[in-house]
Amino acid sequence: MKIKLFILLFFLTTPVFAGWRIATVDSIGNVSTSLAIDTSGYPRIAYGDLKYAKWTGSAWSIATAAADIMAGRVSLALDSSGYPRISYYAWPTTNRDLKCAKWNGSSWVSQTPQPLNDVGTDSSLAIDANGKSHISYYDDTNGDLKYTKEENTNTNWPTQTVDSIGNVGRYTEMVGKNWTDF
Repeated sequence: MKIKLFILLFFLTTPVFAGWRIATVDSIGNVSTSLAIDTSGYPRIAYGDLKYAKWTGSAWSIATAAADIMAGRVSLALDSSGYPRISYYAWPTTNRDLKCAKWNGSSWVSQTPQPLNDVGTDSSLAIDANGKSHISYYDDTNGDLKYTKEENTNTNWPTQTVDSIGNVGRYTEMVGKNWTDF
């Protein structure tokens, strides 16, 4: 209950969004979205065919984070510099992989944490205090909930199976604050 109250108060007390305000950011259809709030109190949204929108204070700025893909469920997190990272399921590609797009300050860079067939349709991304990405996701091939974390390489992040009893892991959600590593 306190979390819901905080969110309501946040939007009611943030000058740019005094009261509830509905705005069309983009009109691309029925797509997955993920929301983060930056340090200025402005919304940032990852959505659809891997687009990224941010409120500048006066208008929405929209960019494409990765071209020539369709994204499944997306998950957005901001690092300590306010740069966005988005985990997503890339299709149609040959392998339908779990991916992570990062803004490095001048361009988007995509990584493939798990270059395996049919993994990552339902991912959730969090960033630790050391700036490393952590992703929980659904392994479509095996019906398992899995977890992977960024190391110092761009591919083959270490992976753990969290749960494999039955068909588990859809709609996973990573939540954390000021944690460093698992």
